[in-house]
Amino acid sequence: MSEAFEYLRERIKDSFWLGKEILTITEDINNVLNTPQEWFRNLPLVQFVESMGEPVFEPIKKVIEIAKEARDIITAAVLLTLESIYGVNLAFNSKTHEDLAQVGNTMLNNNSFGTTEYNLYIRAIDAHNVNLKLPELSQKLAEIEELVDSIPEMAEDAQNVMRQKEGDAYAFLHQTKNEMEALLETAEGAARTQARRILNQVIKLLEKFAEPIEEEPEKGAIILAPVAAVAVPTVVTITTLVTQIANFFLTGILLKSMATSVATALAQVSASVVLKYFSATGANGLRFLAADALRNNVHLLPQIWRYTAMQGFAWGFLMAYAPFIVLSSIIIIAAIRLSQDEQGFAEHFYVFADNDNAPAFAYSNILNPNQIRDELHKIKNDLVQINDNAVQYQTIMGLGIDFVEGANGKEPKVVESYDLSGPSPVKIPNSVAQEFYDQFSAKHNIGTPSGQWKPV
Repeated sequence: MSEAFEYLRERIKDSFWLGKEILTITEDINNVLNTPQEWFRNLPLVQFVESMGEPVFEPIKKVIEIAKEARDIITAAVLLTLESIYGVNLAFNSKTHEDLAQVGNTMLNNNSFGTTEYNLYIRAIDAHNVNLKLPELSQKLAEIEELVDSIPEMAEDAQNVMRQKEGDAYAFLHQTKNEMEALLETAEGAARTQARRILNQVIKLLEKFAEPIEEEPEKGAIILAPVAAVAVPTVVTITTLVTQIANFFLTGILLKSMATSVATALAQVSASVVLKYFSATGANGLRFLAADALRNNVHLLPQIWRYTAMQGFAWGFLMAYAPFIVLSSIIIIAAIRLSQDEQGFAEHFYVFADNDNAPAFAYSNILNPNQIRDELHKIKNDLVQINDNAVQYQTIMGLGIDFVEGANGKEPKVVESYDLSGPSPVKIPNSVAQEFYDQFSAKHNIGTPSGQWKPV
């Protein structure tokens, strides 16, 4: 997958994005590009998770193990993070748009939601509920919050970048102040007027550098609930979900000391990376929302960002925290790829309609994975109309089933599942569908499906 994004590597010129000095790429990010797997394996969060023995950590351990071996995921996440940060920087500097949030939301609402977006949405739900088990994991992390707080934060590296930039700015202002004061001793006319104007501006900036940074209230643990698929998802639905996952790792674990409103921008950049990786729409809208979060919360940022007009404002700030964005993106991408690998494409598809006295079922041979949803919906309608809607079904499920070796020979395993009870198919966890299938089979004394069933 990373080969698809290698064109982005060509935009890096001597540690500058597009060769522009104002778009400096930090040493940390250069190191990740050079030794991606070594960087990932040595991350404090990765080592913390791997050291935990509780069962609730097993799903994320599996995801991390995939990421550790997937150099392509790590490299792609870095390159896409750089591209996304640049996009946020452009949006932040926009002189055309004043309300960046409105622009971003309009883009998201106008984006078409196709097969790519739908498949990613379903896999993202699986990543949230199953592959990462975030509801259970978030509850556990809240219980051991003190231990989580002891994880060495990479934030120190980001803060060092900030301090370095702030020190450079402070030194530049003092140098300019001394130069203007010396010039005033000899300058006359227009030159003296200009020197006085610059000196006054510099003095005001130096005074503002001494002002304290406003702080948000201390944050608590983030507790997540299971995510249920909606019948008619949109681009806003999926961008909100992926941003929520990113926000859990960034705000809830990695950057608990950062103001929530500012960390939101980082989560939105991470979500845009994930969307780009899977070629889904929504990234452009997210960059405007991230830029809006930064523009509206300048008062929470270090003084250099608050009081100096810089075309690289958003770039510099987000670049300092780029390793966090990359880490969050890697975990989400690996979790979604795990869902893709485990889901596969079922060999057999069935529709089961449950009624105590008149159950119905049908078999379908679906060859195109992009047509699963529509085909199952059509079969469901055929089943319902056979008896002119006279039979009321309590539950209708569309299941993709494979037959795997078990204790008693070939056993049915649900690998694709939709609840067809409502007006539109809704993707549900395979574990829930497997339970329904087992209960349906026992309740109606149905043998293991092995061929092409027809409606009854």
